[in-house]
Amino acid sequence: MHRLRNKDIYFRAILTQGKFAHYLLNGIPCFYGPALVDAYKSEKQVKALGLFMDRRCTSRSDVFHTKPFNDRYDFVYLWQSLQQFEPHGSNPFPFPDASLFSDLDLHWTIAEEVLMLSNIARNRRNPDMNISMKHENTWDVLRARYPKILDQLEGANFDPRVFCPKLDWTESIKRAAELE
Repeated sequence: MHRLRNKDIYFRAILTQGKFAHYLLNGIPCFYGPALVDAYKSEKQVKALGLFMDRRCTSRSDVFHTKPFNDRYDFVYLWQSLQQFEPHGSNPFPFPDASLFSDLDLHWTIAEEVLMLSNIARNRRNPDMNISMKHENTWDVLRARYPKILDQLEGANFDPRVFCPKLDWTESIKRAAELE
């Protein structure tokens, strides 16, 4: 997700369970089976971006927060740095103390995630209705969990300084823009 953001490429993946076979063919790992075929077909039906987890798997996942997306799949919130801020995390938003914020080391991932959020917001206005719908649906699911953060980011033209106005974001923004 992070590596492709500067290329304006986003993934959509289905995490499910079921039977499949794994074997080597001329030294290359091969996978095939009903679970993979089901995931492949289901992925085409999801009109959003990101990771979607089959509800049969969600109960065994305790790392990422999820939200029901359709009758079978939950959207997985992969934006972990946003989770660190209230009301979900213990850090205030915006964060008032630049030196303490720097010690948290969040500014590196926040700069990367803000770039992704900016691209998703921009692509909501893509002339291709299929593309714009996927980005709009993704934005709506993200906004449902992080309304205050996304409203402030959008209002500030996606300047990560909204997280900690007193922090010098120069290096974080530069590194996020250069990563591939």
